[in-house]
Amino acid sequence: MKLAVVGGGSTYTPELVDGVARLADDVKVTELVLVDPDQARLDVVGPVSARIMRRYGHPARLRWTASLDDGLDEASAVLLQLRVGGQAARQRDETWPLACGCIGQETTGAGGLAKALRTVPVVLDIAERARRRSSADAWIIDFTNPVGIVTRALLDAGHRAIGLCNVAIGFQRHFAQLLGVPPERVALDHVGLNHLTWERAAFVDGADALPGLLASHGEEIAVHTGLPASVMEFLGAVPSYYLSYFYEHNAAVADQRGRPTRAEEVAGIERELLRLYADPALDRKPELLSRRGGAFYSEAAVALLASLVSDARDRQVVNVRNAGTFAFLDDAAVIEVPARVGAAGAEPLPAAPLAPLMRGLVAHVSAYEELAVDAARRAARPSADRPVRPGRPARRPADRRERAVPAVGRRHARDRGGGRAVSRPLPAVLAIDGGNSKTDVALVAADGTLLASARGPGVPGMLVPEETIGVLGSVARAAAEQAGLPPAGPGLRIARHLEACVANADLPEEERQLDEALRAAGWTDTTHVANDTFAVLRAGLDGPGPHWGVAVTCGAGINCVGVAPDGRTTRYLAVGPLSGDWGGGRGLGGEAVWWAIRAEDGRGPQTARRPCTTSRSGSTPERSAGMRSSAWFRSCSRSRGTGTRSHWIWFAGRPGRCA
Repeated sequence: MKLAVVGGGSTYTPELVDGVARLADDVKVTELVLVDPDQARLDVVGPVSARIMRRYGHPARLRWTASLDDGLDEASAVLLQLRVGGQAARQRDETWPLACGCIGQETTGAGGLAKALRTVPVVLDIAERARRRSSADAWIIDFTNPVGIVTRALLDAGHRAIGLCNVAIGFQRHFAQLLGVPPERVALDHVGLNHLTWERAAFVDGADALPGLLASHGEEIAVHTGLPASVMEFLGAVPSYYLSYFYEHNAAVADQRGRPTRAEEVAGIERELLRLYADPALDRKPELLSRRGGAFYSEAAVALLASLVSDARDRQVVNVRNAGTFAFLDDAAVIEVPARVGAAGAEPLPAAPLAPLMRGLVAHVSAYEELAVDAARRAARPSADRPVRPGRPARRPADRRERAVPAVGRRHARDRGGGRAVSRPLPAVLAIDGGNSKTDVALVAADGTLLASARGPGVPGMLVPEETIGVLGSVARAAAEQAGLPPAGPGLRIARHLEACVANADLPEEERQLDEALRAAGWTDTTHVANDTFAVLRAGLDGPGPHWGVAVTCGAGINCVGVAPDGRTTRYLAVGPLSGDWGGGRGLGGEAVWWAIRAEDGRGPQTARRPCTTSRSGSTPERSAGMRSSAWFRSCSRSRGTGTRSHWIWFAGRPGRCA
């Protein structure tokens, strides 16, 4: 079968690929295609995924493409794992609701509604294209949050779709570990809606082991719920972590206000993961990936795929139509429960009625989800007067509630039209040419479209990473504003990849210093730094592929660079006789004056430089040279670590500065 993974540039992807390769006997994938509009991310995630497949000896062909149609063509299954707007949008979802006294979370409450409004139209567009291009019996497996809302939107539009979440498999694995039994022997009575679920029982060989688990491991299990163990004792069930946003709302808001957002944490983890993925020796998922979230996601996905393809008719927890399971809900509602999964899809298994406390909250949130799907499909302001955080006690002042609804609309309008369109990915490249005289910045889409450009002052005359980044950052922020992006900041990217060619980063160790500082700034997922002469070299390359290339400039620190087809580079410094040249533009100009003066007084042959020098200086070469020499010495006597004299002293004692 051909499996298309939309959002394949995600740092999650190696987890999925590891599962597909490790569990090869469960599902026969012959082609795995990673689809993502961000080619720069694909060029990092794709190769490490291929290396993981090779390490397991999996025979499937793995490839990556920025073309959605190419990825979907004749696919047997389509797995959706995308985040529209990236971590920058997630950062907004997790912060602005706090100003209204509401939970800041990307799947629950006002932030979850904003994410749904961004995501549903994009997912429905992808699904329509899959309907036209993929196999007639292809299934769409949705791992894109908010899973319940997105899955309902897909089903309402008539697509063959099933929603998947890793909360149930996470509890199953944890309980199995505590009980000392294989995970497949543990069957959960997992009930509710996506991110609003409870474990009412944990059956092992037909007997409920949950009461014993709570008695012996209650405190340990409570850590995974974000709630005291007494809550589990009261409910007689284990709530998912997301219930803490409802049961202890005020405490959760206070906690969120006092620490970095999850978006900021994940952005840092992603930057490091991408750095690790770029290592050509890495052929397994790194340990850091476990901190990214989505534990056991690959195993749940492979199990679901296997059952759909083989008609296994086995028991799995999925997001599926209610279809009479809970009488108080509409049949079209999407619930998250154990289901019988086979070639015809998922059929919810009979479930005992929900207790009143669970039933009331589920009914409220399900009604909100129905309204959210309608709003997202109509791309209109929701008709509900309070879709922010269902279940909140009514005693909270109404003005805060009412502020949150138009706030969602404003955010949605900005993301869809007023700023960067939600269907457009984060710019693929932030390109910087930082010279001594000026800095040019461009934001470029994955297809090569220029999104924005800006020009600012040149970088400092000597490489001090903090000062250099200050200049580059001011120009980059101007370009981001022009493109309608949020300003760069902690955890907020303005592009996927940074390509910075910067003056005064003359030696490889200086390029590394600046690269580390730019990575720490967090503007992009990946970075590459080179001397600004390499910008000239790249501009001269004719199309993709290996090349021989040479760039010659009259620079202040580098005169010439070259590249071989295998990627090796060389460079020639421009510091004067000590490096066997004229010292760049300044040195070459001095050499021209030297020949002109010798031609003027007869010590040397006549040269066209003589009249050129006279016309440029407005005097004879001798007088011009004398004036320039006098000014040069005066500037050196006043200078402390700057100017031409410092340039020479700096070279002699590199990498220190002159006193």
